[in-house]
Amino acid sequence: MPAIPFSCSWEHKGLGTLALSTSTLSAILYDIVYSLKNWDMPIFLVLLNWHGGNSILSSLTTEITAREKLPTTVISSIVLAGHVWEEENEPLFDDVHAGALETSIIQAYWPELVAQADLENLDFVPNIEPAYPQSVFQALGMYAVSKTGVWGKPQKANPQKGRVVIEGVVKEIYSQIISLLGLIETLS
Repeated sequence: MPAIPFSCSWEHKGLGTLALSTSTLSAILYDIVYSLKNWDMPIFLVLLNWHGGNSILSSLTTEITAREKLPTTVISSIVLAGHVWEEENEPLFDDVHAGALETSIIQAYWPELVAQADLENLDFVPNIEPAYPQSVFQALGMYAVSKTGVWGKPQKANPQKGRVVIEGVVKEIYSQIISLLGLIETLS
C-alpha cells in the first residue's frame, strides 16, 4: 500500500510540519483494517515506521491483532537503520535527529536536499542527562531543544554509508516478515 505521509509528529510542531492526532491515526488504521478484512483472504498487515514519534503504532497493532483477529505488527525502520549503521561504523550515541545517519540517507538518495556548506555549523548535541531524547521531545518539543532541528553530527554523514544502511534495513525487514509469516503458518 502507499505510504501514509503524515504521522504523530507533534514534537516537530511549527512551520512545515503536519501532524495527526493519535485518534486520527488510529481511525485511519482501523479503516484500513476494515477494508482489508472485506477482501476475504488471508492478510498479514505490517506497518513500516520510520518516525520515533509514532510509538503509538506498537499499541495499535497489538490492539488490532487482538480485537480484529487480523495479524498486525509494526517494524521500526529507524531502529533497524541504527543497528545497521553501528555494524558498519562507530556507534551513534547522540545521533537522534538530522545527524549523521539521517543525513547520510538523504545524501545517498536526494543529495540536492543537503547544503554541504552548512553541515559543519549544524553539529548540536544537547546535554539532557538523565532524560531520554524521546521524553525530551514529547515534553518540550524538538525546537525548544534545538533551534535547527538537528540533534547529532550531520558533518559525519556519508552517502555511501546511507546506501548501505537502506540496503541493510530492506534485507532485515524482509527477513523479519518471512520469519513472522512462518510463525503465522505454524499457528494456523
